[in-house]
Amino acid sequence: MDRKLNVASRIGVAVCLLFALTISYFFTKSSIVHISNPYQFIGHIDSYRILPGFATQVAALFLPILQLTLAIGLMFGNIRFYSVFSVILLVVFFIAQLSTVARGIDLSCGCFSSGNENLIGIRTMIIPLGLAIGLGIPTFLQWRYFDRPFGKCFSALVDCS
Repeated sequence: MDRKLNVASRIGVAVCLLFALTISYFFTKSSIVHISNPYQFIGHIDSYRILPGFATQVAALFLPILQLTLAIGLMFGNIRFYSVFSVILLVVFFIAQLSTVARGIDLSCGCFSSGNENLIGIRTMIIPLGLAIGLGIPTFLQWRYFDRPFGKCFSALVDCS
């Protein structure tokens, strides 16, 4: 039975690692685009029509730094800790997109570019939700059911004993 738990634990860690690295890539790419042009990002956030003016500016300055911090944390830090915040951020982004679709607002998601090639729709909403579920479920299972530390991303596959 211990062997089966150890194999299941390794599979859970591998799935978390895969999703953590994928999310790290997306967060890094997005944060670099937004840090390089914060005024354009303010416009993207404002076009969602969710936050008031000053909060839009604060979010535009804060979110790219948060994304970059989470990306670095998922790659080199404690996955469990950074996964929780990453999942929350992805779910909030999904809800923001869902809100714009429900209100009939046509706009680009503003994730990686300035153009309108990524209009909000099913495809752009599935990505953050899928990534949140893909990282959240294995992290929760690892946290809840396996009695072992789930620390550093790259060492987690090695020290599963």
